[in-house]
Amino acid sequence: MKKKIRWAVFLLLMLTMAGCIILQSQRSWKGEAKTSSLRIENQANVGEIRKGTEIAQTFTADRNFSGVSLLMATFDKRVYGGIHVKLLEEKNGQVLAEKTYYAGSVEDNALYHFLFEEEIEVSAPAEYRVVITSDTGRFQNGVTIWNSLEDQYQEGELYINGEQQSGDLVFRIAYQGKMEYQWGMFLHRAVLLILLFSFLGAHCLLNIRSMYQWIFEKRVWISLGVFAFLVVNRYHFSSIGQFDQYIQPGDGSQYAAPVAGQSRAIRSDEWMLGVPRFLSAEYSDYGKYNQIVRAEKTTNLSASGLYRSYSALAQPMDWGFYLFGSEIGLSFRWCFKMVFGFLFSYEFCLILTRRKRLLSLAGASLIWFSSCNMWWSTMNWILAGEAALVFVWYFLEERDRRKRILWGLGLAVSASCFLVVDLYPAWQVPAGYLYLLVLIWMIAEHWQDIRSYRWKDWLMAVGCLVFLFSIAGAYLLNDMEYLTDIMNTKYPGQRVSYGGRSIQQLLGYLPTFLTSLEHYANPSEAGRFVSFFPIPWALSLVVFVRSRKKDLLTGLLLGGSTFLSLYCMVELPGFLARISLLTYSTPERTALVLGFAQILLLLVTVSRFEEREGLSLPAGILTVVLTGIVTVWYGRQCCPEYPKWIYFVFLGILVFGSLLTLISRFGENVRQWALAGLSLLLIVTGLRVNPLMCGLDAIRSKPAAEAVAEITEQDSTGKWLAVENIAAGNFLIACGAPAINSVNYIPNMELWKKLDPKGEKEEIYNRYAHILVYLTEEETEMELVQADLINLKLSCQDLKKLGITYLFSSHSLEELEDLPVKSLYEENGVYIYSIENSSGFPAE
Repeated sequence: MKKKIRWAVFLLLMLTMAGCIILQSQRSWKGEAKTSSLRIENQANVGEIRKGTEIAQTFTADRNFSGVSLLMATFDKRVYGGIHVKLLEEKNGQVLAEKTYYAGSVEDNALYHFLFEEEIEVSAPAEYRVVITSDTGRFQNGVTIWNSLEDQYQEGELYINGEQQSGDLVFRIAYQGKMEYQWGMFLHRAVLLILLFSFLGAHCLLNIRSMYQWIFEKRVWISLGVFAFLVVNRYHFSSIGQFDQYIQPGDGSQYAAPVAGQSRAIRSDEWMLGVPRFLSAEYSDYGKYNQIVRAEKTTNLSASGLYRSYSALAQPMDWGFYLFGSEIGLSFRWCFKMVFGFLFSYEFCLILTRRKRLLSLAGASLIWFSSCNMWWSTMNWILAGEAALVFVWYFLEERDRRKRILWGLGLAVSASCFLVVDLYPAWQVPAGYLYLLVLIWMIAEHWQDIRSYRWKDWLMAVGCLVFLFSIAGAYLLNDMEYLTDIMNTKYPGQRVSYGGRSIQQLLGYLPTFLTSLEHYANPSEAGRFVSFFPIPWALSLVVFVRSRKKDLLTGLLLGGSTFLSLYCMVELPGFLARISLLTYSTPERTALVLGFAQILLLLVTVSRFEEREGLSLPAGILTVVLTGIVTVWYGRQCCPEYPKWIYFVFLGILVFGSLLTLISRFGENVRQWALAGLSLLLIVTGLRVNPLMCGLDAIRSKPAAEAVAEITEQDSTGKWLAVENIAAGNFLIACGAPAINSVNYIPNMELWKKLDPKGEKEEIYNRYAHILVYLTEEETEMELVQADLINLKLSCQDLKKLGITYLFSSHSLEELEDLPVKSLYEENGVYIYSIENSSGFPAE
């Protein structure tokens, strides 16, 4: 009977796989077209388009066109059904074209080309009306279209259900359009689906216990295999697909869009800042200096984080850049962190739990696939810190000196990575306390072995430490320019905090399961560890007090958690905050690390339970229900935009039900199913955060990228300025063009002094900042919009002061009388100009 059920489930899985592949084949049609930029801003949307809703926009065309391109949105959800588009001649109401499109192929916040079967012939300028309807039902997710709030397109009007609106749809007229089948994208998706369903199907055909025993024994080799597969296929998890929203939307190869998932605009520090800086380093062959970022000669380690030297040993995730170049290098970096970050989290938990496998799997999932780690594009302090301690443990455990050398080398590289790479004390200081406590426990566990060390063992240990500090010292020496400059900024260099008023953040983890599925204003800042606070702290305290034989690790983590909790709850006395270095952190960041500590406490405490220990079932239910009610209520208060309580109640039952099986006296089978279910929930929701991309075509396949490359090949030192496009400055440096308003990760004080000689506005620009530039014929003005965003209204006359040679704009600049320019390139919303007589401008 069981065999028949297994075969039935296997057959069902194969049918589901076939259905998914057929669905992907429908999504693989993509429209390609040239479009005209109408400069309509996306300020609002028309609402969810369901059955019975009619959206119409009139427009004027003066030449043959293939369709219309609309800036669509899906509310961050998977959509289904059909979108019906009809084109009419406004004068007589004649239907010229009509077509239904699959809603599932629409990407969130992306320009979608609605192309008709035949080109619309235009003999003289005429007015047309495009009508959009949908067959999406009441209980399905529908699409929407972005619109402006004011009348920004005077040659047409927007109508919703027949009522004229004040704004216009964000649209473009599409020319020379054609539908192409994306065979490459379809094959990538089909292969990934086959691999996924093959793994699921193996559960029906193989002995599950034996299969997972084999996976456990071969976990390192499997990790290496997965890593190699991902890198060879150039997969990564960057949100660089967002560049398609800012630079020539819809243009470029099929790989400008994600293979799976969706790009996240909110991760601008990753896709808008990080990736372009990495790409800029390749143009200097990863040498000591970089003249592209900010159009200033700066050390490469400061400008891009990449410098092929001895100090690069501290960044194993970046070795792919030096060996294989940018495209493979970005894949190497992301896949290294995703694959080995989870592996080291699992190994770390195995050590803490005394080799309890399923408990360690749940712990690794709670840590690595937490919303805060995924939304922050994986955090270096987790990977490097855990890896260092794993290598310490195996170094102390190992008796074979040759293997011990390998563990020592791993320790030196990972520890130096934690200490100096991604320097951010707000996380490093509190995390450092936790890791130090675990290190003390590890040394205590092996104290007898350490006391018996011979001179060769001590020589090996000292050698590893010397190697560690040599790498860290070389890195700090090469990065000294950045460290000096960033410490002198108003933000974030002069930030000081004494703690207080953030402990409640430990309760806000339930909504984080939804942030990858539902729209949320700032999911990165809302990211949390699922810490079950305050249960781990209280449970470990009770167990520790009751135990006759005190567990050192429990006591150390309990003490560390209590100290960090105090910092999160109240302001510490100034001297205590300073000597503890917590002035370099913030209570909000420390609260995240405290959530991490709660997971470690829970794992350690539960793993120390004897067979009959743990809370009685009534006590466990009471504890879980009370904590669950508070957590569900607080989660709902944090997310008023999520309309349904049922989401939080359902999540609360799943999460706290799993916790109940851990802390109470349940059978081993029930506990194993609960741990497996919790792990699966965390892995799925965690992987849903970042997109799966292939290569760098989101940047490099854009026609504008080729135009910029041709210009910089002739003039590699000419300075560029991006106008009225917050992403364009970083797009330019990714293409090798020195752009002064790429993200100023440190302020370009020489540039700002030319615009503000007396330093009267230093408070505005002496900071890490994105710089959005508008050209004006009036005097230069600057405004601090938010802590990391500056609006610069730059006088055309001041372009000479800055030595600008080229302008990159999203619209024509020829209407500016004070700006003598020569057009070099114009296509699909991108305009490139050289400034006439720029050779006569004073050099910077």
